[in-house]
Amino acid sequence: ATPAVAGPVVVQCAVPLVWPFQRDAAEAIMATWGPRCDGDVWFFVAVPLATSLPSWRRARFVNLADSVLGFPLDTAGFHRGDSQGAIPPRASTILKMIQML
Repeated sequence: ATPAVAGPVVVQCAVPLVWPFQRDAAEAIMATWGPRCDGDVWFFVAVPLATSLPSWRRARFVNLADSVLGFPLDTAGFHRGDSQGAIPPRASTILKMIQML
């Protein structure tokens, strides 16, 4: 039997963001390691449906508020900036990570 040969390694990039509060982080990603991704960089946000999102080259924005009923909208407290204190109610980047799967 012929041994199986692995195909090329493909790196897909998906990033949960609290929009627009982490815009600087998204811009830094696109200026540094984002171009190394195979295909587009997918940013997952949760903003009101009328919110205008950027049209950046090789970046796509997925608005979870548009596709997941009842998904909590991004607010300044959605993402805990450090490990101190309790997580605010309905605030967890983990929710976004689950949807990214």
